[in-house]
Amino acid sequence: MNTDWMDDANCAGAPIEAFFPGGDSRYPWGRARAMCAKCPVLEECRSWNDEMEKGVISERQMAGFYAGETPDERVARRRAEAA
Repeated sequence: MNTDWMDDANCAGAPIEAFFPGGDSRYPWGRARAMCAKCPVLEECRSWNDEMEKGVISERQMAGFYAGETPDERVARRRAEAA
C-alpha cells in the first residue's frame, strides 16, 4: 500500500503521544482532532487505517486516534457503513 501521502499529513512529525493515550482512557483527543480537522490527506489516512485494522480480532485491540476518529468512533462508522 502506497504511503507517500503521509508526508503531506498535518501530523507529520508530531509527537506520538498526541495520538496514543497510553493507559489513560480519559485522554482528551483535542490536540489530535485539531491536526486532523483540516488535514489535506484525511481520506487517505482513513483508508490506510481501515486497511491496517482489517485483521484486528477485537475492538479492544484498536488503539490510537486516526483520521479524526477515536477507536470507538471508527467502530461506529464502520458499522454504519456496513448497514
